[in-house]
Amino acid sequence: MGIMTGRSIIERGVTQHRADALLVACGDYRFVDDWHKFMCEKGLNYKYYCYTPPGATKGIISPRSALSDTRLDDIATYWRASQGQIRTVFELHHEDCAAYGRSLAFTCAEDERRRHFEDMRVARLAIDRRLMIEHERMNPIAPFDVSYVLAYGHVKPNKTDDYDFEILEDIDGVLGRPTAPPDERPFAAL
Repeated sequence: MGIMTGRSIIERGVTQHRADALLVACGDYRFVDDWHKFMCEKGLNYKYYCYTPPGATKGIISPRSALSDTRLDDIATYWRASQGQIRTVFELHHEDCAAYGRSLAFTCAEDERRRHFEDMRVARLAIDRRLMIEHERMNPIAPFDVSYVLAYGHVKPNKTDDYDFEILEDIDGVLGRPTAPPDERPFAAL
Protein backbone atom coordinates (compact mmCIF):
# COMPACT_ATOMS: atom_id res chain seq x y z
CA MET A 1 0.00 0.00 0.00
CA GLY A 2 2.91 2.37 0.66
CA ILE A 3 3.28 5.26 3.02
CA MET A 4 0.43 7.75 3.21
CA THR A 5 1.59 11.33 3.40
CA GLY A 6 -0.32 13.91 5.40
CA ARG A 7 -1.75 15.35 2.19
CA SER A 8 -2.93 11.97 0.86
CA ILE A 9 -4.56 11.15 4.20
CA ILE A 10 -6.51 14.41 4.14
CA GLU A 11 -7.42 13.97 0.47
CA ARG A 12 -8.83 10.53 1.22
CA GLY A 13 -10.84 11.88 4.12
CA VAL A 14 -9.13 9.53 6.55
CA THR A 15 -8.74 12.18 9.23
CA GLN A 16 -12.15 13.21 10.44
CA HIS A 17 -11.17 14.94 13.66
CA ARG A 18 -14.11 16.19 15.66
CA ALA A 19 -12.87 17.90 18.76
CA ASP A 20 -15.17 20.42 20.36
CA ALA A 21 -12.52 21.72 22.74
CA LEU A 22 -8.83 22.16 23.33
CA LEU A 23 -7.45 21.60 26.81
CA VAL A 24 -4.16 23.31 27.63
CA ALA A 25 -3.08 21.83 30.95
CA CYS A 26 0.12 21.21 32.85
CA GLY A 27 1.62 17.79 32.16
CA ASP A 28 2.31 17.14 35.85
CA TYR A 29 1.53 13.46 36.42
CA ARG A 30 -0.37 14.29 39.63
CA PHE A 31 -2.81 16.28 37.53
CA VAL A 32 -3.64 14.03 34.55
CA ASP A 33 -6.50 11.90 35.88
CA ASP A 34 -8.17 14.91 37.48
CA TRP A 35 -8.20 17.12 34.39
CA HIS A 36 -9.55 14.23 32.31
CA LYS A 37 -12.31 13.75 34.89
CA PHE A 38 -12.96 17.52 34.81
CA MET A 39 -13.37 17.44 31.01
CA CYS A 40 -15.66 14.39 31.16
CA GLU A 41 -17.84 16.17 33.73
CA LYS A 42 -18.22 18.95 31.16
CA GLY A 43 -19.53 16.41 28.61
CA LEU A 44 -16.32 16.37 26.58
CA ASN A 45 -15.14 12.77 26.99
CA TYR A 46 -13.18 11.91 23.82
CA LYS A 47 -14.22 15.25 22.31
CA TYR A 48 -11.18 17.34 23.14
CA TYR A 49 -7.57 17.70 22.17
CA CYS A 50 -5.11 17.83 25.01
CA TYR A 51 -1.90 19.88 24.98
CA THR A 52 0.19 19.44 28.12
CA PRO A 53 3.38 21.52 28.25
CA PRO A 54 4.99 22.18 31.65
CA GLY A 55 3.16 25.04 33.33
CA ALA A 56 0.25 24.84 30.86
CA THR A 57 0.09 28.31 29.27
CA LYS A 58 3.07 29.74 31.19
CA GLY A 59 5.39 29.40 28.17
CA ILE A 60 3.01 31.46 26.02
CA ILE A 61 3.40 34.60 28.09
CA SER A 62 7.16 34.89 27.53
CA PRO A 63 7.55 38.08 25.51
CA ARG A 64 8.18 37.08 21.88
CA SER A 65 10.38 34.14 22.77
CA ALA A 66 11.01 31.01 20.75
CA LEU A 67 9.17 29.06 23.46
CA SER A 68 6.12 31.30 23.17
CA ASP A 69 6.11 30.97 19.38
CA THR A 70 6.48 27.19 19.60
CA ARG A 71 3.61 26.82 22.06
CA LEU A 72 1.34 28.99 19.90
CA ASP A 73 2.38 26.99 16.82
CA ASP A 74 1.44 23.79 18.64
CA ILE A 75 -1.98 25.19 19.56
CA ALA A 76 -2.49 26.31 15.95
CA THR A 77 -1.72 22.75 14.84
CA TYR A 78 -4.57 21.45 16.99
CA TRP A 79 -6.85 24.10 15.46
CA ARG A 80 -5.95 22.98 11.95
CA ALA A 81 -6.31 19.29 12.86
CA SER A 82 -9.84 20.00 14.07
CA GLN A 83 -10.51 21.88 10.83
CA GLY A 84 -11.49 24.89 12.91
CA GLN A 85 -14.15 23.00 14.87
CA ILE A 86 -12.78 23.79 18.34
CA ARG A 87 -15.34 25.97 20.13
CA THR A 88 -13.87 26.17 23.63
CA VAL A 89 -10.32 26.46 24.91
CA PHE A 90 -9.79 25.34 28.50
CA GLU A 91 -6.72 26.62 30.33
CA LEU A 92 -6.08 24.58 33.47
CA HIS A 93 -3.36 25.57 35.90
CA HIS A 94 -2.78 24.14 39.37
CA GLU A 95 -1.26 25.04 42.70
CA ASP A 96 2.24 23.82 43.55
CA CYS A 97 3.28 23.85 39.87
CA ALA A 98 7.01 23.22 39.38
CA ALA A 99 7.10 25.51 36.33
CA TYR A 100 6.19 28.37 38.69
CA GLY A 101 8.70 27.36 41.37
CA ARG A 102 6.11 25.38 43.34
CA SER A 103 4.04 26.97 46.09
CA LEU A 104 7.18 27.99 47.97
CA ALA A 105 7.83 30.72 45.38
CA PHE A 106 4.79 32.65 46.62
CA THR A 107 4.14 34.44 49.89
CA CYS A 108 0.69 32.85 50.25
CA ALA A 109 -1.82 30.67 48.41
CA GLU A 110 -3.81 33.72 47.26
CA ASP A 111 -0.71 35.28 45.63
CA GLU A 112 -0.06 32.00 43.83
CA ARG A 113 -3.66 31.78 42.59
CA ARG A 114 -3.57 35.44 41.49
CA ARG A 115 -0.35 34.93 39.48
CA HIS A 116 -1.77 31.90 37.68
CA PHE A 117 -4.97 33.79 36.87
CA GLU A 118 -3.06 36.81 35.54
CA ASP A 119 -0.92 34.56 33.35
CA MET A 120 -3.95 32.65 32.03
CA ARG A 121 -5.65 35.91 31.03
CA VAL A 122 -2.56 37.10 29.13
CA ALA A 123 -2.19 33.70 27.46
CA ARG A 124 -5.88 33.70 26.49
CA LEU A 125 -5.38 36.89 24.50
CA ALA A 126 -2.33 35.47 22.70
CA ILE A 127 -4.13 32.20 21.93
CA ASP A 128 -7.20 34.06 20.69
CA ARG A 129 -5.12 36.22 18.33
CA ARG A 130 -3.31 33.18 16.95
CA LEU A 131 -6.48 31.13 16.45
CA MET A 132 -8.16 34.08 14.77
CA ILE A 133 -5.28 34.24 12.26
CA GLU A 134 -5.56 30.49 11.61
CA HIS A 135 -9.32 30.80 11.22
CA GLU A 136 -8.92 33.61 8.66
CA ARG A 137 -6.56 31.39 6.65
CA MET A 138 -8.87 28.39 6.73
CA ASN A 139 -12.30 29.96 6.39
CA PRO A 140 -12.38 33.75 6.03
CA ILE A 141 -16.15 33.80 5.50
CA ALA A 142 -17.32 31.98 8.65
CA PRO A 143 -17.46 33.93 11.92
CA PHE A 144 -14.74 33.25 14.47
CA ASP A 145 -16.45 31.90 17.58
CA VAL A 146 -14.24 30.52 20.35
CA SER A 147 -14.91 30.73 24.08
CA TYR A 148 -12.45 30.32 26.93
CA VAL A 149 -12.63 28.74 30.36
CA LEU A 150 -9.86 29.46 32.86
CA ALA A 151 -9.65 27.02 35.77
CA TYR A 152 -7.32 26.45 38.69
CA GLY A 153 -6.69 23.15 40.45
CA HIS A 154 -6.50 22.92 44.23
CA VAL A 155 -5.13 19.88 46.03
CA LYS A 156 -7.96 18.30 48.01
CA PRO A 157 -7.44 18.37 51.79
CA ASN A 158 -5.36 15.44 53.10
CA LYS A 159 -4.43 14.37 49.57
CA THR A 160 -1.23 14.78 47.59
CA ASP A 161 -2.44 14.02 44.09
CA ASP A 162 -6.17 14.67 43.95
CA TYR A 163 -7.40 18.01 42.61
CA ASP A 164 -10.61 20.00 42.61
CA PHE A 165 -10.99 22.71 39.98
CA GLU A 166 -12.23 26.21 40.55
CA ILE A 167 -13.54 28.03 37.50
CA LEU A 168 -11.85 31.43 37.66
CA GLU A 169 -13.39 32.79 34.49
CA ASP A 170 -15.97 31.34 32.11
CA ILE A 171 -15.89 33.62 29.10
CA ASP A 172 -19.33 33.67 27.46
CA GLY A 173 -20.77 31.31 30.11
CA VAL A 174 -20.00 28.18 28.07
CA LEU A 175 -20.41 25.92 31.09
CA GLY A 176 -24.00 26.99 31.49
CA ARG A 177 -23.37 29.58 34.16
CA PRO A 178 -23.55 33.24 33.25
CA THR A 179 -20.27 35.07 33.58
CA ALA A 180 -20.17 37.76 36.24
CA PRO A 181 -19.99 41.36 35.02
CA PRO A 182 -16.35 42.45 34.58
CA ASP A 183 -16.26 44.41 37.84
CA GLU A 184 -17.41 41.35 39.80
CA ARG A 185 -14.94 38.84 38.35
CA PRO A 186 -12.10 37.73 40.59
CA PHE A 187 -9.11 40.06 40.30
CA ALA A 188 -10.99 42.31 37.84
CA ALA A 189 -8.78 45.25 38.76
CA LEU A 190 -5.66 43.54 37.41
